[in-house]
Amino acid sequence: MSWSLNYEMLFYLLFIPISIYRIKAGVALSLSLASALFFQFVVGWEQAALYSYGFSFWLIGLWLSQENHNTTRLYSRFTLIGLLCLMLAFPSLNFAAEILRYTLHLDNFNGVLLKNPIAIALSDFSYLPLGLLLVTSFTDRKLPFRWALVTFSVVVPMLYLLLQLKHSRIELIEWAPKVVAYGFYIIGLMLMAVGILRKTVASNLLPQKVIMLGSISYGMYMSHFLIIILLGRFPFLYETEWSLGVRTALTVCITIGFSYFLEKVWHPLAVRQLKQLPVFRKSTKILLA
Repeated sequence: MSWSLNYEMLFYLLFIPISIYRIKAGVALSLSLASALFFQFVVGWEQAALYSYGFSFWLIGLWLSQENHNTTRLYSRFTLIGLLCLMLAFPSLNFAAEILRYTLHLDNFNGVLLKNPIAIALSDFSYLPLGLLLVTSFTDRKLPFRWALVTFSVVVPMLYLLLQLKHSRIELIEWAPKVVAYGFYIIGLMLMAVGILRKTVASNLLPQKVIMLGSISYGMYMSHFLIIILLGRFPFLYETEWSLGVRTALTVCITIGFSYFLEKVWHPLAVRQLKQLPVFRKSTKILLA
């Protein structure tokens, strides 16, 4: 999305010295985290701290990319789909983020809670265990602390419900905003349990149509929010109880169709046209010389 371009441009520039001097991702990550904590809790420089937290997330991805790949299929399709369901539930049930943000006040800058909804703050690291679990599972990698990632990702939503039941009367709990999230959570746990019971996973690959979505994922990333906004321009999609389901179905279908067009039709066509330009041909000859 366009709001993240300022982060991305800065991080790509910072990657140049990391690449030139071959700084290990773990060392760069430690320095970035230390800088973020220093800027937030010592200096009180909000913007520098937020960029440092964001760069730390980026460096975690770099660290994962430097890890060795496993060559055999490790996780079944049930495990992978279960993790996706858990991902859909987690933002609404992330009790750890609420503790970090509202109880420990670790998102405060100069005594004031951070209000920027798109900024990357310290509480966002509560999403890291599930994020690592998702990335390593879908890329067939083993982490020595995978059991801890699974435990955290499963227990945190469960604590949210238990503590809500303890401190509220059942009839006063606002179930509506959470019922969909707990639905995904329960389905995710069931699928992950089936995945554990499936002993043979070598031939248990994801369906080809699901794999195809990976090839258009960047188009989906760039277009989905714009499509959501455009559908919001039609009031009749918000008039009934079934409107959410209709909007969701339309969003998914339009996003996949438009992303397929971008990645499979428009992008190859644009590349072919660019290659025909004299400037492109000349620069290619210079590079190959």
